[in-house]
Amino acid sequence: MSDAFTSLTVYDDFKQFFEQNPGRIYRYWVYRRMFTPYEQKQAYMDESFFEQSQALFGVVREVVPLPNGDLLLGIANIAEDASELSADNRQMTYHRLSDLQLMYMPLDAQELDPNGLLSES
Repeated sequence: MSDAFTSLTVYDDFKQFFEQNPGRIYRYWVYRRMFTPYEQKQAYMDESFFEQSQALFGVVREVVPLPNGDLLLGIANIAEDASELSADNRQMTYHRLSDLQLMYMPLDAQELDPNGLLSES
């Protein structure tokens, strides 16, 4: 598998992307869409924002295509380190891909998964 930071990587669809990058830790922000009526122009003003300014960390574990073409992502959350994914109180949150901003930084795997637990899965 080539490194996307040093060479072009092309995927045919999200399924292939997620299958070829199964243990990636993503930073993600949830976008909250809000539109406020702007009465003078009879239009709406976009007042959308991110629910939290600090990134959440997680690994995409489930992907469900939605009828509107969007994807529902099941993200296993990581707060401290990857060992949480096998703990009794582990959790998964579900978000539409269109409501997320994802960021991938290889450094996160070094900090949150120093023992390589995710690369073994």
